[in-house]
Amino acid sequence: MASLRIYLAGRVSLECGAQTIDERHLPGRQGRLAFAFLTLNRHRPTGRDELVSALWGDSPPGEIESALSAILSKLRSALKKAGLPGDDAGIDVRLGAIELRLPADTWIDLEEAGNALDQAEGALRAGDTARAWSLANVVVSIARRPFLGEAESPWSQDRRTLLRKQLARGLLCLSTVSAGNGESSLAVQ
Repeated sequence: MASLRIYLAGRVSLECGAQTIDERHLPGRQGRLAFAFLTLNRHRPTGRDELVSALWGDSPPGEIESALSAILSKLRSALKKAGLPGDDAGIDVRLGAIELRLPADTWIDLEEAGNALDQAEGALRAGDTARAWSLANVVVSIARRPFLGEAESPWSQDRRTLLRKQLARGLLCLSTVSAGNGESSLAVQ
C-alpha cells in the first residue's frame, strides 16, 4: 500500500497513492481544525474536552455531543476515502479520549519541516553546505505556507509562531550557505 502524506500547511489534504482528499472533502472549518489537531497530537489520546476547546474555544454548540460525533464520523469517512484500511488508520473514541491512528510511515509536512530544519542546521555545522541548502529549502517551502488561517485558537496561533520561527531559521541557513558560496546578493535576498 502507498504511504500516506498529510499536508497541514497551506490547503489541508491527504494523499495516499493516486488518491487525494482535499480540505473541501473534510467537514468544514471544524473538520479541518479537528483533523489538524488530532494529527499533530496523534501520539497521545486527546481528551474530549480538549478537542472541544480546540474546535470551539469558549463557544461550543448547544448539541456538543452530536456536533462532535458528526465531525469525527466525517473524518473517518475521509480516511476511508483516502484508501486507508480501517486497521491502519482511524479515529478511536474510548473513555472520553479521542485518538487518531495513522500508519507508522505517515509523512506529515509540519513534522518534515521540523526534521529538515534540524538536519539542515546540523549539515551546516558539519560543513556539508549542499545538504544544508537542500534541507533548508524543504523547511522554507513548507513553513512559508499558511497554517489554518481561519483559526484563532491558542494552539493554532502557537503553531503559526513555530512555523514563522522555522521559516526564519531556514532562511538564515540558506543565507549562510549563499554567503559561504560567495553569492552575497542571493544571501541578502
